[in-house]
Amino acid sequence: MTRAIRDGRYSFDHGTHWGAMRYVGRFAGGLRDGPWQVFNADGSIAWEVTWKRGVWDGPATTWWPNGVAQHRGQYESGVMTGTWSFWFSNGQLAASGRYQEDRKIGAWSYFDEEGLAMEYGPWEVKFSHWDWAFDDYSGMPRGENWPLPPGDCEPLSD
Repeated sequence: MTRAIRDGRYSFDHGTHWGAMRYVGRFAGGLRDGPWQVFNADGSIAWEVTWKRGVWDGPATTWWPNGVAQHRGQYESGVMTGTWSFWFSNGQLAASGRYQEDRKIGAWSYFDEEGLAMEYGPWEVKFSHWDWAFDDYSGMPRGENWPLPPGDCEPLSD
């Protein structure tokens, strides 16, 4: 039995250890393409990332359950690049700095939950590449580990 290649906008539910999540986005030629959003069971947005031909490529943002941004940055061909910012659930900036090819580079700033500067300075490379499958602040799966839609995922009209 062969499956048709998905094209267009789709939605599917996927159970995670955070609970049921709804994934909504577009397929082109069977690959995720364009903005995808992930919603919590209560309908609030948890995650938004842009895909290009099945690879993360573009802006990415996650939100805390209270609606406050958790992290925001940019992917290029599946790797973190450019300026990334991370926030505590109270909205206070936790960290900010730059990535190049999935590695922290240059000066990074770290703050406590009250906004007091904890550390600032150049990032010393301790690892050449992330070896784990989850983003260190959000706990959301990295691009290659996103769930595949079930055969019965729902096509959506534009």
